[in-house]
Amino acid sequence: MKQQQRSQSKNKGKKGRFDTKEDFMENILDVNISGPVSAYNFYIRDSAAANNLALIPASKKYGPQWSKMSENQKKKYEDLAE
Repeated sequence: MKQQQRSQSKNKGKKGRFDTKEDFMENILDVNISGPVSAYNFYIRDSAAANNLALIPASKKYGPQWSKMSENQKKKYEDLAE
């Protein structure tokens, strides 16, 4: 009983926690498990699609280029991220 009370007190007030299993099952599809997509991610996805690469090889190939790009070149992807 004490352990159950401790776990309830730990989770109390935390975002994304559910009170009951039924509450969890009813709302699980509404939970966003990924964060917002960054401008860098849009750039890598675009580069991967344009060159028919998977994401990991694309990030290895085009990641260093991202850091060398000007703000004007990055603007397209930053607008998508907003």
